[in-house]
Order: sequence, then C-alpha cells, then structure tokens
Amino acid sequence: MPEGLVKNLPVVEDIYQLIEAVRDPKKAVRELLEEMEPEAVEALREALHEIYPTIRASVAPHADVYKTDKGYRIVVELPGADPDSIDVKAYEDRIEVAARIPKRGEGTPIIRETITGEVRRTFQMPKEIIPDEVEAVFEHGVLVIDAPIVEEKPVKVEVKTP
Repeated sequence: MPEGLVKNLPVVEDIYQLIEAVRDPKKAVRELLEEMEPEAVEALREALHEIYPTIRASVAPHADVYKTDKGYRIVVELPGADPDSIDVKAYEDRIEVAARIPKRGEGTPIIRETITGEVRRTFQMPKEIIPDEVEAVFEHGVLVIDAPIVEEKPVKVEVKTP
C-alpha cells in the first residue's frame, strides 16, 4: 500500500483485542477502515473488487438455483465431498450448505482448479421457504436441495362498524 495512505493503524495491544477481532471480524474490519485515509479505502476496494471472483471460487462451490412450481431447487457441485461431512441448514429466508472436500492429489499442484477443504455457501431465498419441508439428496458429487415456498393465502378480514 502506498505510503501516506494509512494513518494510525490500530495495533493489537493485548490478547483481549485479538479475541474481540476474532469474535466479530466484521466490526474489526469496519474499525480498521475508519482509521484509513479515504484514498486507501478506495484503493483497497478496487483491489478486492478485482480479486473477489477468484477468492469466492476457491472456497464456494458452484451452484445453480431454479424456481419450480413448488418452490426452489438448488443444485450444488460438491465433487469428492464426504457425504457425512455435508451439512445443510434451512431457515425461512436462506439455506446454508457446508461440506468437506478432501485433497485428491499428492505433491505440489502446478495447476489447481478444484475446490478442496472446508467449503460453504449461503443462498438467500427471494420468498419465504418452509424449513421443515426442505429435502436434500447427494448423489454423484451433486447435492440437490428442494425448498418449498410458503403459499400466500389471503385471509378475509372482517370489517366492523361501531
């Protein structure tokens, strides 16, 4: 980073500051950004914008989300994942997927395009889903999740007169 763009960067003075930064990394980053000169923040933002796709691709599995008659279908590629490591959590507004994909080769990779290690992905749902009715099937390295949406049923409201 160019000299003069950063003023008084906070230094971890004790273990308690470090623990707080680990507990709430977003807050720690916000505080760091507040201490930086605007030009440095903009330079960092531009650099991150350029490398974000590469970073995301290295830790997030590829996926497609489809709208179906009954809800949503999410198809997540998890080649080589240990089926016992796959964790799917359904909430009313999102679905979270986590898994462990072991390394497949020996030695130092020359070209590495596959994802290994802990992977995770969160899918925000455009409409409310029914978490208790979400189903997931893992076969041939592909996780298929079906999430039914809550049907909108209008309720007749009685109009009272005094």
